[in-house]
Amino acid sequence: MKTFSAVAVMALVCATSGAALAEDMEKGVNAFRACYASDIPSGMTGAPELTIQVVVDSQPEHKAMGMGKVTWGSVQGFEPMETEISGPWYYMCTMSACSIRFDFSGEGLDGMLVATNWGSPGTFKYSFNDGDMVEQKAMVCN
Repeated sequence: MKTFSAVAVMALVCATSGAALAEDMEKGVNAFRACYASDIPSGMTGAPELTIQVVVDSQPEHKAMGMGKVTWGSVQGFEPMETEISGPWYYMCTMSACSIRFDFSGEGLDGMLVATNWGSPGTFKYSFNDGDMVEQKAMVCN
């Protein structure tokens, strides 16, 4: 009788796991996380730094959403700015190269990330608090 009960419980757990897996597939299993941060050279202090952490939906909508954070340690009194960001991303190829572009925006933060692919170093172009456009190299963060 104990064996039958154990088998019944195992079947119930497997059925529940299968239902959860099916639900995840409907929500979009083609999603992954990406993190990028400003790649500031060691001799160049004083620049603002941007970090974005997003969940990328690769099918069907090609959108990403997450958090963007701007810090600027060299400016006294600048409070780090953190906001939810989202936007579309595009994958483009020419005869010689391919690249992604992620256009993101949030409260007080607008910009884009351009890289050869998700997970590859790239370039940020962004503005925050209605300031001038900043262009920086972007590195992949953990």
